[in-house]
Amino acid sequence: MVTDASPLADRLPAAAGVAARIAYLQLLQFQELSALVTEAPALADKQALGRSAGLALERHELACAYLESAGLDPSAQMKRIAAEVDAFATRVVGRDWNERILTVFLTSGILHDFYEAVLPLLDEADRTALAPTIDDEESQQALHEILVTAIEANHGSGDRLAMWGRRLVGDALLACRRVVGLADVHDEAADDALDVIVSELTAEHSRRMNALGLAA
Repeated sequence: MVTDASPLADRLPAAAGVAARIAYLQLLQFQELSALVTEAPALADKQALGRSAGLALERHELACAYLESAGLDPSAQMKRIAAEVDAFATRVVGRDWNERILTVFLTSGILHDFYEAVLPLLDEADRTALAPTIDDEESQQALHEILVTAIEANHGSGDRLAMWGRRLVGDALLACRRVVGLADVHDEAADDALDVIVSELTAEHSRRMNALGLAA
């Protein structure tokens, strides 16, 4: 994703704050994927979800290691933003296994794209250290394949999942706005820069939905 996000630089949390958010998001993803392993209908799905959960835990540990290298306590740093992130996670929790898988797939994709857009605002050393903490390409591919199989096995689920995906995008984009303090504050230059990013996030969201055969 290539865009000029520089007007957001003063609104973005310090690198430690970004790392704490990423660490906590990855921890929640690990917890959700681990829970979904138990309910997976097929052994291959259990294996893929288990692998994806392990990768989320690895990304969490990388973000924690970054905080520790800065002399900070990861748990204390994550605690600062836990209530806000937990509220987001509660809003987007799915009602059944398919919705929960779709939630992880779409929200993690949007948040990855958002952090990919704003990490360049950090110092080079910080963005280089944090880049691997958002690298979820392997997990995205695995979740995509699981969803395609699930949708093909139950053709009647498509409309419901499409509606769920359309609901998720609004909550995920609001979560992005909160990161840069623009959920309830007007800052024209920052808003304009964020609008460009949001347009790109929305386009990528539509691409993911279309690739699943769901109307975005």
